[in-house]
Amino acid sequence: MAETITLIRAGRQHLMDMGAREGICPSPFSPLADPGMAAKADATDTPASSAASVPTSAASSAQTPLPVDAAQLALLREALAVMAAPDMKFVLRTGGGSAPMQAQTVCLVENRKPVGLLLSGADAFVFLYEDENAVLDAMVGHHASRVQTPAINLIPPLTDPEVFLCLLHAIDMYRRSYYVSLLACLPQSQAGVALVSFERDMARVLKARDVRWLLGAFVALMPNLPLGESKADPVRALVDAGLCRILKDMEGKPWLTFTDEGRALGVEFERTWMTGVGYGLHAWVGGQPVVVGYGFVAPTALTNHVVTMVDDNGVLRINHQAFYADQLKTLWHELMASGWRQVRSGVPQPAPMAAPMAAPMAAPQPRRQETEPVPASSQGRTAFCMQCGKPLDAGDRFCNHCGAPVA
Repeated sequence: MAETITLIRAGRQHLMDMGAREGICPSPFSPLADPGMAAKADATDTPASSAASVPTSAASSAQTPLPVDAAQLALLREALAVMAAPDMKFVLRTGGGSAPMQAQTVCLVENRKPVGLLLSGADAFVFLYEDENAVLDAMVGHHASRVQTPAINLIPPLTDPEVFLCLLHAIDMYRRSYYVSLLACLPQSQAGVALVSFERDMARVLKARDVRWLLGAFVALMPNLPLGESKADPVRALVDAGLCRILKDMEGKPWLTFTDEGRALGVEFERTWMTGVGYGLHAWVGGQPVVVGYGFVAPTALTNHVVTMVDDNGVLRINHQAFYADQLKTLWHELMASGWRQVRSGVPQPAPMAAPMAAPMAAPQPRRQETEPVPASSQGRTAFCMQCGKPLDAGDRFCNHCGAPVA
């Protein structure tokens, strides 16, 4: 457990004023040196968040006395020294689903107790940990699923970024089709979406970065996505991975539907995904900041979906793994160990990075000739059920195989 000190209203300004009184000046690497840290979290907020932002100013700090007792004041002085000049900082940005966007930084100084700083609106929360293992336990405990059993990884482990974004959007479209079926009081979910709607909505979510959707949360929380490097057709890649298939409706228009594996992923996220975590470890090496590693975690009831960037023969690609809690803790422990090696040696070994995404990715344009062929017959075109994929006869109002209404 960590000792927690809560500073309400003008929390960051309280820390800055105390540092000035104690003669502690934050370094450029300190989270206290970034006045926009809390604002950045609020800027990516959505209607799903109810956090209110209160302006921070020296005047409000002067009007509100430091809300700590003598014992906490001594701890706060110790914590302030660590936050002012960290050797490393582990930055966690959380939000998405039904959770508000927040930013937390854990500051690490060799031979000192780690200190966490969470800025939420105008409030500041300072956490004092016993050691790095306590930090890892707290991070896993608060931001990961506690499941300890291995899960089948249905998502391809190594994909191009555009393909991975398309996959996240497909999961969102399954969730959406499920909600639509509930509102329409249909007997079962018709898990499918018109291809033109899939493309249009994907571009819309990428532009808005709406974190209530899995795709929006990933783009908002995962930094430096290398887009535009792949020549692959993202939708076709989903079909090749066995997660989706492309069929045609009664009018011959292409629909994206889901295989059993795709439905399993959709159900997992629709029922149990609540938030996302973007993380990054930064180190001060040889007088300059270095990004040691970064990634994204989407915890569900079945597993922790962990996403990192890897250099695949000079091309940055998405690496996805399904981790249980102890595996995630080991991943973060090894990341910290790598950071300390760089700090002590003074030799930076930055993580694979790409230029920040300047604009939303253009909607994928799958080639129409790659849709499943529609055989001709004396009765006209053959259509397929959007639920089970079985052929439909002309005039059918319900599928003769599964009973789903015909779209």
